[in-house]
Amino acid sequence: MGAIVRVRGTRLWVEDLGDSNRPVVLYLHGGPGSGCYDFVLYQGQRLATSVRLIAMDQRGVLRSDLLGNQTLSLRDLVEDAEALRKHLGISRWSVIGHSFGGYVGLLYSSTYPDAIDRLIFENPTFDLAASARSLLQHTALEYGVLGNQEKARECLAIASDDALDSRFVWDKFTVLSQGLGKQRDNLYVYGPDKQFFQRLVRESSFGDELWKRGADHQAALYEEGAIFDSLISRFSQITHPTLFIRGYYDAVFGLDQIHRCLETHPHSKLMVADASSHFVHVEQPELFAAAVVNWMA
Repeated sequence: MGAIVRVRGTRLWVEDLGDSNRPVVLYLHGGPGSGCYDFVLYQGQRLATSVRLIAMDQRGVLRSDLLGNQTLSLRDLVEDAEALRKHLGISRWSVIGHSFGGYVGLLYSSTYPDAIDRLIFENPTFDLAASARSLLQHTALEYGVLGNQEKARECLAIASDDALDSRFVWDKFTVLSQGLGKQRDNLYVYGPDKQFFQRLVRESSFGDELWKRGADHQAALYEEGAIFDSLISRFSQITHPTLFIRGYYDAVFGLDQIHRCLETHPHSKLMVADASSHFVHVEQPELFAAAVVNWMA
C-alpha cells in the first residue's frame, strides 16, 4: 500500500491503508529517524478496519529521499505533514504521535489547528530535558542492578540539577545509557522481547543503507537545536480532544510531563497500558488499536 509522494522538493514514502470514507489519522514516528515501518507492521491492518491510516517516513528517513547535504528543521517536518494533507485532498485529519512524533504532532496542531480533528500521543516527549531526566533516573536503577554505584550516582546528580542546559542533559543521558550495553533496552521495552526493533531491522528487506538514514535525520535536528525547546506551554493553545497513551513502565513520558500536560490541557484524557513500556503499539497492540479506534469514534 506504500508509495512515493513528492512534496516540497523531496519524496516521502507514504502508507495509505483503509477505506477513504473513514476518519483519517496521520501517524508521526519518533526516533528522531525511526521510520513508520514498525507501526504499520503492528497497527496497519488493525487500524485499517476502522479508520484510514496515513503513515510516512519523515524527510530523510528510511524509504524517503536521502537527506544528503540538505538542511533539516522542525518546521520542515510540520510543513511536510501539511503539504501531504493537501496533496491527498484531506480536509481534516487526526494525528497519532509516538515519542518524538508527539513533539512534531503538537507543533503541527498548534501551527495548523484547523487541519486537525483529534490528537493521540503515545509515550510522547514535549520537553527533551524532562524526558532525559526521567530516563536518567531509570538508567541509575539499571546501573544499580549492574552493581555500578558510581555511575548510578552520576545519573541521579544530573537528573536532579534543574539548572543544567537541556542539550547537556540529553547528551549526558545518551552517553551514560550507552554504557549499559544490552541493559539499555530495559529503558524502552517491558516484555521479554527486548530487541524486537533490532530484529525487525534485520528481517526487513531495506538494507543497512536505508536504515542509517535515520541517524542523519536525527543529527540534523540536533544541529538545528530547536528540538531542545520545551513545547508544553503550547497546550494552552490546543482545544482538540487529546488522548495520552502511556506505557506504565515508560521512562520517556515521565510523571512530571504527564502532570504538566494534563494541568495545561483540559481537553485531554490519560490511558495507561499496564504491561508496556515505550512501545505500547507493539507490546499491547490490541489494546492500543482499540484505544485509537474508540477515541476516533
